[in-house]
Amino acid sequence: MAMGLLLASGSMLSAPAALGAEQETSARVAASVEAAPQTVRDIDWRNSEFPVSEVGGCPPAIVSFEDGQGVSGDWIYRFAPEREIVFADVGLGREAALLVLQCGPPNSEFSTAVVAMDVDEAGTITALGTVGNKDSWEIYPADIAVFYGDVAIRFQDFGTDEFFNEYYRYSPGEGFVQL
Repeated sequence: MAMGLLLASGSMLSAPAALGAEQETSARVAASVEAAPQTVRDIDWRNSEFPVSEVGGCPPAIVSFEDGQGVSGDWIYRFAPEREIVFADVGLGREAALLVLQCGPPNSEFSTAVVAMDVDEAGTITALGTVGNKDSWEIYPADIAVFYGDVAIRFQDFGTDEFFNEYYRYSPGEGFVQL
């Protein structure tokens, strides 16, 4: 019977003691490459750590989410309830993830914004920027659509119960700029 480590790919690695140092290192590198996310759809966003762009008045931060919520400093970051992640090409030539996140200090109203995320070929998660960030918790993104790379957000104002649309385009080095 073969002894060793069964990889997710179904391959069997021999016991480390039986491998030479070079083979052991190559095997570990191959295993980690197989485990790296390849696209934004491969990530369990609600249970991952990643950089978050500014959300309302909350600063950019690296946040470790568990069950859709995470803390960084004095700020609580969370996924907006009942909001699905939108996967679309925002001009990169591959899908990005558009996350509807909320943020605020404990025991307060939370601001809501759309944060765009990318995963490069090496599996590195990067924040592309915030799309349509509003400083008031009363204005939140009610709907998101992407058309030929442009992002349309329909905002709702809690105070007036009115809706308005804004349109954004991703620009490398600048983030999302309003059209």
